Amino acid sequence: MSGVKYKNFEQASFEDLMVYSAIPPHPFWDMVAKHIDFSFANKLCAPLYSPLGQHPYAPSLKLKIHLIQRYYNISDREMELKIVGDIFIKRFLGVPVSLAKFDHSTIALDRSRLGADIFHACHMNILAQALNHGMWGQDDDRWLVDAFHTYANVAAPSTYELIQQAAQKLVRHLKRRSPAHYAQLKADMDVGVFFRKLKRDVRGTERNLAFSNLCVLGFGLVAWMKRTEADEGVTKWEDPSEQETAEQQCEVMLRILRENVDSKEQDEDSSGSSDSSGPQNRGFQYAELGQKEKPADRVVSAHDPEVRIGHKSKKLAFLGDKTQVVESASSHLVLNAEPIPGNEADGVTLENVVKTVVEQFDKRPKEVVADAAYGSGENRDKLVNGLHIHLTAPLAKVTNPSGKAFRTEDFTYLPEDDVVVCPEGQRSVRRTHIKKSKGSQYGFAEQVCGQCSLRGQCTDHAKGRTVFVSDYWALLQEAKKYNASAQGQEALRARYEIERTNNEMKRHHGLERPRTRGRKKLRIDVKITSMVVNVKVMVKTLVERCKPLEAPVCS
Repeated sequence: MSGVKYKNFEQASFEDLMVYSAIPPHPFWDMVAKHIDFSFANKLCAPLYSPLGQHPYAPSLKLKIHLIQRYYNISDREMELKIVGDIFIKRFLGVPVSLAKFDHSTIALDRSRLGADIFHACHMNILAQALNHGMWGQDDDRWLVDAFHTYANVAAPSTYELIQQAAQKLVRHLKRRSPAHYAQLKADMDVGVFFRKLKRDVRGTERNLAFSNLCVLGFGLVAWMKRTEADEGVTKWEDPSEQETAEQQCEVMLRILRENVDSKEQDEDSSGSSDSSGPQNRGFQYAELGQKEKPADRVVSAHDPEVRIGHKSKKLAFLGDKTQVVESASSHLVLNAEPIPGNEADGVTLENVVKTVVEQFDKRPKEVVADAAYGSGENRDKLVNGLHIHLTAPLAKVTNPSGKAFRTEDFTYLPEDDVVVCPEGQRSVRRTHIKKSKGSQYGFAEQVCGQCSLRGQCTDHAKGRTVFVSDYWALLQEAKKYNASAQGQEALRARYEIERTNNEMKRHHGLERPRTRGRKKLRIDVKITSMVVNVKVMVKTLVERCKPLEAPVCS
């Protein structure tokens, strides 16, 4: 694709030179243009364009536009106005003063065309420039890892509204993209139920009946779609991609129904007599599952099926995703950032986000520092034995499940004998390995625990006390010693520095409440935001280096 030619604004006119030379330097964007090279984007994105036809805007120009937009946290339309009306931005972009049109849709289409992987590659190219300037990559550097939550650009509806929401998306898609299928659907069932709001004062039996009827039609819509796909006599879709979208929406609809609806056969009423009040009360009647019966990983929005309900703490819940951030402690550059589901544990992707940077640049820090959510034995093993990097993180506190005084820490594990000794000096008599938990459960003799004078402080269980010991016990003991040392305490204090970067990405550049929906689009925003943060750090550092030393003052 070397034959691709990008739109050329020709040589700067006399008018441009006069205007641009008359205004003072911009304190930030002119420094960005001076110290950072964006030309790599032209070669990187060349395979996305055809050498034939109208010449596209240069990817380096559009990358700058995306960075400006994320820097100011503005919409596509606001960015269009800034390109047209901000003379400093025009000079930074290298466009003529007379440029009066730049369609905002070009910005959105370019984000979609490039995708998250290309923006990730751009992030790595800018990070490589920082590495060439010696800003990070030192052997004694620490890498800090943390996650922050984002609030999704959707609302969490009730179960009734959620089912309607999923059905509405499917019906509207059929109406827009396949009128023939929509006409057949209207002839086969009453789709108006999916669009009629349930009155707020509807309660009790009336509401349960309305919910049941909605579920009947919901399952009917799914069955209609599947029957239509298999029926060769039905009109075919003109665009296979639109058919694929309809099938995906149908699967979301079916999943929502399965996760929230309980089906119970009601052929007879509570008195035992046959119920013949109407067709809606015969056969299967559907009821909403209780909150505790619904799966934790359920779909909560048909507009964004990937979004989940996460918990920042036991009392603080949020609807959205989380963003994992890896930062260099010495330079505060963002080395990597990736979005994850809101209900996923922080430590699950630790190895991947660190490994990506290691493999890309062949650089390793002396240690990775994170909070207790990352400090599992499994994560320590992956980093030490897989990447040869020490993980520093607080050990998770293990409490007694029964709420008694004696915790797991009060018991002594003897690895040479593979037994656990209790505070009274009694040894465990049985061991059960739990593969899922990656550890073993050690139990004490029932008669010993039953006669123990400290039983009231230890357990109420009839079979005696059990103690869990991780498969990574040795690594955890080493971590405990290191954390207590002066070096370990210094490292643990350093981990709080990443909170400034998290705050900057969230509140200054819009990741706390992104405008996009879906994790793929969120990943694009995360990558662009990472570049913006790094560009700011690079400009500040490189400008400081270029400052002349102050001349001595004569007395």
